[in-house]
Order: sequence, then C-alpha cells, then structure tokens
Amino acid sequence: MAIFKFTEARLRDLPLGSGIHRDTEVKGLMCIAHKTTKSFAVQGDVRRDKRLVRSVRVKIGRVDLVRLAEARNEARKLMATIQSGIDPTAGPESTGITLEQALREHLRERDLSDATERNYRYHMDNYLGRLRRRAVADITRQDCRELMEQLTRRHGKTTGASVMRTVRALVNTARRHDETIGANPVDAIRVPATPKREVAVVDGLRDAPGVEFKTFGRQVVAPGSVHPTGGRYAWSSDPDDLWLGVPRAPKELLLRISRPKPVASATGGGAGDHPPEEIAAILDRLDPEDFRDHERWLQLMMACHHASAGAAREEFVEWCGRDPLYASDGPEVSYRWDSLRRHGVGLGTLYMFMREAGAAHLIDRRPRYDFPDDLGQSDDAPSEAGVTP
Repeated sequence: MAIFKFTEARLRDLPLGSGIHRDTEVKGLMCIAHKTTKSFAVQGDVRRDKRLVRSVRVKIGRVDLVRLAEARNEARKLMATIQSGIDPTAGPESTGITLEQALREHLRERDLSDATERNYRYHMDNYLGRLRRRAVADITRQDCRELMEQLTRRHGKTTGASVMRTVRALVNTARRHDETIGANPVDAIRVPATPKREVAVVDGLRDAPGVEFKTFGRQVVAPGSVHPTGGRYAWSSDPDDLWLGVPRAPKELLLRISRPKPVASATGGGAGDHPPEEIAAILDRLDPEDFRDHERWLQLMMACHHASAGAAREEFVEWCGRDPLYASDGPEVSYRWDSLRRHGVGLGTLYMFMREAGAAHLIDRRPRYDFPDDLGQSDDAPSEAGVTP
C-alpha cells in the first residue's frame, strides 16, 4: 500500500493492478487500481460510544470519470458521516423493508428444511453484511454487480452465484410486502449456473431404503409426472428455494454412494471376456425364478460380474426384475453388484449354470470371446463368440 499526495498526473500514471493507494491530503480517501480500472473510495471506522462498530468502504467513482477535487469533496462528506457514527452503506431504514427483514419474512412464510434455513442465514451473516440493513428499495443494480464481483474475486464463482440467488429470492419476498419496490436488481446481472460435478454413483444404499441417487446422465422424473401407482410426483419443498441452487452433497455421502471401479475376481482367466450385451444373451437362457435361493443367485451374480469385469450391472438388474417377487428390488441388486470385490468366482460357475439350463452346446471353448454382431446367424457361419447362437 502506497501513501502519497494525490495529483491528477500521479493517479493517471498508476499502473493497473497495483492495489490500494492512500491520499495524504484527505483522510480515508483511496485510489484502488484494479486489473482493468482505477476508482476512488473512502474507508473509515464507524464508532459509537468509543467502540468500533464496523469498518466500511464506500466507492466514489472511477478515476477517469471523477475529478480529484470532486473526489476529495465527496470523501470529506463521507468521512464526516462515518466519524459521526453513521454507516453510509446501511441506507435509511425508513424507506421500507430491509434485506434482513425480508429474510425473516422469507423463512416465516415457507416450510423449509433446516439445511436450507442454515444456508440462508449463513449467506446473510457471512456475505451480506453491507446490505443486510439496507432497505431493499435502495439496493441498486450497481450494488449487485459490485457484490457479485467481490464475492467471485474472494470466494469463487460458485459461492458468488449462490449468494446472489439468495439475494434474488429475498428481494422477491420483499416485493410482495412493499409495492414501492421496482424490478429485482439481481435480474440485471448474469448469475452463472452451478458447475457440473460428474460423479458415478450407486442407485441406492441398503440403510437408506426408498432413496434413489441420481447424477448427470441418469434419467429422472419431473414434478407432475405420473407414478405407475397413479400418484403424481411433487416438489418436496417450496420451488422458490431452487433459486439457491441444489445444495452440495456432503463429502461423507459422496464417499458412500460413489460407484467403485469394476474389479475382476482374482482366480481364473476370462475376466471381462463377455461384454454386457453377451451377458444379457446368456441371462436370456436362464429363468430368474430358478435362482430364488440366495446362495445360488449370489454365485450367478459374481460369475456375471467376473465375466463382464463389472460392466454388466444394468443387464443383470434388468434380468433379476423379471422375477415378480423381486421386480422392485433394482436398487438393492445394484448395491449388491457394486459392493463386489475379489470373490474367486469365474467363468466356470457361469458355464455350469448354462449346462444346468441345457445350454451347454452354446459355450464356445475357444480362447477369445468376441461376441458376434448378429446373434441370429446360422450354425455354419464362422463365430468367435463366448456364446454361440
């Protein structure tokens, strides 16, 4: 930080990005050299009863638009206000509902989850200190632009966007209570979408029955869709909270639901020799009702897991669902499949079940198991498949 007597020439020659410079002529007057612009500002401490209330900084204007003499005059006025114990950034409370009051109304009107309420309060306490006692009617588009720039610079785009969604939701609430408030100032700035975080996840957890986990690339249903039972899907909370963005999944949850990389069994060859479509063809030869015994079913699952190197999960889950007794157990089957590690069951077990089903003649004993493009080719056509047509 440099301290010197400001002159028009010295301010003009200040290099961009050089930071904060203070004037020796007027107490509190600063020139902030950003990466692309230079601007005048005033900073001082608001004290009441000889106790520090807060430190405030007020922007005066860009150096190329405000003359030095005008900046000094404005700085003297602002410093006089600050030294009298008044925060010039707080705004007059008499002009209407404040952002802090809007938060109380927003939480009172809605039946929100504890996590959502904590998110709102955390934003207010940690990022919106300069605006919390400002009347919403006095919050300008420029205030929102500067807030977004500051949050992005200090905390990153994701935090900045999330906080601005909070401001937008609170302003919308305030507009319902104060008809003098015009358009929402947040709508004038571009709030970036939350960046995608692609994580492969399991369908469900055994200790969380009824909860299905989704990630990018997976099918979901929207509110209004009809469930097979006849009921309709609906939002679990107020749709207005979607302005905040979907809450981030805790790291502990991500660790539990992240799909492990496929691991083949340790014994025998042939791991991964049968691609998923070939496993589907093999399972078509087997009746799922013949595998209601748990140990027999588990042996088949491990054999299919080994043969496909873990890649045939969807095919195995679909096959299990053909048994009416287990048609709704897809998430549980998926969880069991994903939990498999080195289990010692290989191709021999899979071929044993095929022989029991009278399909031994379909097993190709050659070393390569590249599945044919056409399962329906004639018997005399050349084949290198692990299962012959």
